[in-house]
Amino acid sequence: MTDAIAISLLGLEPKCYHQASATEKGSIKLVLFSFLVILILAMISTFVIGLFVSGRIYFAVPISLLGTYILISIFRFSLILIKPEIKFIRQLNENVIKTTWLEKWTKLKLALVTFRSRLKTIRWNTNVAIPGFTIFFRLLYLGLLAFVIIFPLTVLSNWTDATSYNEQLREKALLRYQESERAYQVQTKQFAADVEMNDRMNWYEEKVSHEFFTMKLFVRSMQYASFRLITFLVFGLFIVPHFLLFRLMRNPNYQYVPSVNAYFESIITSDFNTLQQEAKQVLKSKGLQVDTLNLKFLTKNHPYLVEESVLKPLENVTWKSWKEKTTLPNEPKMEVAP
Repeated sequence: MTDAIAISLLGLEPKCYHQASATEKGSIKLVLFSFLVILILAMISTFVIGLFVSGRIYFAVPISLLGTYILISIFRFSLILIKPEIKFIRQLNENVIKTTWLEKWTKLKLALVTFRSRLKTIRWNTNVAIPGFTIFFRLLYLGLLAFVIIFPLTVLSNWTDATSYNEQLREKALLRYQESERAYQVQTKQFAADVEMNDRMNWYEEKVSHEFFTMKLFVRSMQYASFRLITFLVFGLFIVPHFLLFRLMRNPNYQYVPSVNAYFESIITSDFNTLQQEAKQVLKSKGLQVDTLNLKFLTKNHPYLVEESVLKPLENVTWKSWKEKTTLPNEPKMEVAP
């Protein structure tokens, strides 16, 4: 049951997941546990927000369901975006970390020369990715989602003080409404009867009795002692599953990523082989000799096909044979006078 949930939730390959080690599956179970805790906290937080917005419990329930679905969908989308391999990290590891200082300096000079040559023939292309934008955007929306959970939980953990503060805000709102009504009557010289004034106050009091001053409660929640603890716990719940999945996808000692690469290599290679067989059948049906045709273009862009460069065999060259190889065929030979 847990394995099926992990495969469906995180978008893992079933065959490759079953080949993973116990350590990898343990990390994935921790990811699922963090996801479950965030799901529960999201339901509680969105219910509190729904109660603050609507002022009634029967409106807060559908708001909670919809808000939880949106929040969890975004969080799951962030987890699925973690890929088995990052090309930039691999290149950084090969070109920077595993090289000596002399090799770094040589590559830097070569890069500068290449940059100068390309700068002369530069063509602006706006259809390029922004470096680091993915990480920045991920941190941005995850931080916003975290605070959607943090503020309601902090208010809920200090519910007595929060409701008392909200009652004070209601009383201030009633007093301000009464003062504004009196000022309006004095300005327009249209004084209402006591009965009419009481009706207005009762109407507004009934309206305010269901109101929650959401933003003021959230601002006050930052003064509570539990705000830092809840912030630390929620951010930890957001960071831990991402860290575990990053480690799962980057650790060379784990088995899931190599099995995924082998799985996709077999699929892609099989597709290219099928393409070649179908192309040969079509050519044979047209009466062409397949063996005499160059069909290497059918394997173009094959990601797992590496063409081996043909190396010429080494040979020993004497000084006399070197002079013969470097002498131009039409170059006249100089004769030495006796």
